[in-house]
Amino acid sequence: LNNERKAIEKEITAKALKQVNSSDKIAIVWGEDWHEGVIGIVASKVAEHYKVPAIVLSCKDGICKGSGRSYGDCDLYALVAKTREYYLKFGGHKSALGLSLEAEKLPLVKQLLNIEAASMCKEQHHDASILGLLPFDEIDFETLEILEKFEPYGEANPKPKFVAKGVSILECKDVGKNAEHRSYYLKHGNKSYRAIEFRTKDTCSSGDTTDIHYRLSRNNYNGKSYINLTIEHIEHSNS
Repeated sequence: LNNERKAIEKEITAKALKQVNSSDKIAIVWGEDWHEGVIGIVASKVAEHYKVPAIVLSCKDGICKGSGRSYGDCDLYALVAKTREYYLKFGGHKSALGLSLEAEKLPLVKQLLNIEAASMCKEQHHDASILGLLPFDEIDFETLEILEKFEPYGEANPKPKFVAKGVSILECKDVGKNAEHRSYYLKHGNKSYRAIEFRTKDTCSSGDTTDIHYRLSRNNYNGKSYINLTIEHIEHSNS
């Protein structure tokens, strides 16, 4: 029975993946009388494959019942609620949901949700060199010394990155011969650090709140050691 279920899941997953366009911001796929017991798992696999939220539906007698799974930080419930008036049933939370609707409404709902997802669900930045969250309060020379033990860094051994969420920009200014780089003074928790972002075209203002991906390095100056932050990616939470 378990092997049969896995075979059904594999078959439906293959059919579902073929329906998705690479440009879709949310993958919405359906099939006639697909096994309802596996569509949640299939939705998870479609979301992971295309790196976008996914809804998989099984249709029978003009009614489609579906299961949705989010991807990354996208609030799938808030997104799908934008077209709530088209559903017969709808419920769930940020990461997963269930719904049903008339089959004839599916193409319109798919079109509308793709438009909404383009603005509500930002492209996720997945980077194997990111070690995880590192709040400023946890940055110290001990952490830096551990990282230095794994040098030299290069293409085969990328220098680790860390993430800090909700970082306050105290000041920022363009630097460099052609103002192509940016210098920051950032605060997160109880600590503040200077940081540099190379070759950026982003705009910024003092008072902005950001999520950042950054690297740590050491700067020796006048006989003292300082910890430097180099920003690799910055995303504004609010302006």
